[in-house]
Amino acid sequence: MSYDFVTVRHIGATGVVSIDNPPVNALHPDVAVEIEHAARAIEKDLDLRSMILIGTGRCFVAGGDIRYFTEIDREGAAAMALRVQRMQQALFDLRVPVIAAINGHALGGGLELLLSCDIAIAEEQARIGVTEVQLGLIPGAGGTQMLFSALPVGTAKRLLFTGDRLPAGEAHAIGLVDQVCPRGARWRPPWPSPSGSTGLDRSPWRPRSARPTTDCGTRSTKGIGARWRSSPPCSTPRTTVRASRPSWRVARRTTGDGE
Repeated sequence: MSYDFVTVRHIGATGVVSIDNPPVNALHPDVAVEIEHAARAIEKDLDLRSMILIGTGRCFVAGGDIRYFTEIDREGAAAMALRVQRMQQALFDLRVPVIAAINGHALGGGLELLLSCDIAIAEEQARIGVTEVQLGLIPGAGGTQMLFSALPVGTAKRLLFTGDRLPAGEAHAIGLVDQVCPRGARWRPPWPSPSGSTGLDRSPWRPRSARPTTDCGTRSTKGIGARWRSSPPCSTPRTTVRASRPSWRVARRTTGDGE
């Protein structure tokens, strides 16, 4: 199929999906739909053994489309959240590893997209955070649940309540990303061995058979969190884009630390 907001190319046995929604690759619902379709196409191609998700320009995904938020009502916001969650489910369902290659801002919905991938590789200048809470919003795609699967409870709550933007090095130190690389190197396959192999090309079935078994303890949490949190990311009929103290009060009630 043809795409308007992503490009798909094959590099060896890797499907590379590039998000291209200038200027900041905002996660508009149409972008989410195309990522979902690209992921499902990669799933059907048995010659592919991994997927890399990258952003074009200076951002990975710098959050949701704020302008779009201001144009929709509560029902439209709920529909948007469900479209994003269907995209996430397509990534969860893939039988090949999914790698987020982060070259710049991964904020708000970009962080939730990162958490939907198996491995995150960030360039040294990247910034990562749950910044929507600073706009009076709460994560609308399972972020309040997935953060607690990825991080210690206190660390996840700090990010969720403050909306801090973490440098790549700090994100790596707390375990939010798996590797930091030099500027311009984020799309290259990770884990080089002394022979130069990534390890994903040794057996066509190893990633496909191993990947589904890795999420036995976390995939149900992701699914439950996403469905439970399918309410719109705005707390009023129309989103007010401003700092809001009640936003973190709402966010606190949606955290998954007690599950």
